[in-house]
Amino acid sequence: IREYEMKFLQVICEMTEGSEVEIDDTGTSIKFKPGFIKGGKCEFDCDSVKCLTYFIQPLLPLLLFAKNPATLKFKGSLVSESELSIDALKFRIDPIFELLGVSLSVKVASRSYSKTSQAIVSVDCIPIDSCLKAFDIQPSLKFSKVRGLLCSNKVNSQIINSIINESKELLGNFFDDVYIYTENGNCDKSDNASGFNMVLACTGVDNKLVVAEDLSHIDESNPSKFVSKICRRLLHNVANKIIIDQQLSWSM
Repeated sequence: IREYEMKFLQVICEMTEGSEVEIDDTGTSIKFKPGFIKGGKCEFDCDSVKCLTYFIQPLLPLLLFAKNPATLKFKGSLVSESELSIDALKFRIDPIFELLGVSLSVKVASRSYSKTSQAIVSVDCIPIDSCLKAFDIQPSLKFSKVRGLLCSNKVNSQIINSIINESKELLGNFFDDVYIYTENGNCDKSDNASGFNMVLACTGVDNKLVVAEDLSHIDESNPSKFVSKICRRLLHNVANKIIIDQQLSWSM
């Protein structure tokens, strides 16, 4: 069992009551007895062994069935090349929980652009009262607008403006309503790493479902290539009506 897997089991045990975990001497076999999900206030220090979304994403469906409203705070890293970014997770999960009639809030209090700095993410969820609402997950017949979020740290403002303008110009050929928000420097003062991350979301005319894609990038020398890649990914998902991707397979 790896360090981050052990950390995840500790998080599960902390937010539940009565859970038991047994790991054999070789660390290759685990026996898990689940308890009930208690909710309430919990704070987790996940270090920098894994991106915080690794811990947060699988917990979200569990919070639906918690005994009490949950207020969770996670401290750790938001840097990952393989995990879903925290913004992409929020863009994907918000419309699903809204359709289920569940109140969920995921907020980034502080970001990190290096493994050595610490990010803080809070999750608030009010569980369901009795049963989940059914909803139609059929894709929209027409996608009407695009919303995006571009977060950066220690990146030249000209590069940021270039990314936004090129993205709006490219996507403007397909959508009439395109708007990209920006967030700069919302991180620890000790974080000297530079980088940016962008998420694009396309919403259907029924305002139900969202197609989103994100891409982290460190090299600032070719923003046009970055824009082309992320926009093509979004358009590919729209053309194929990919509403929920493999990274959120549990929500199916």
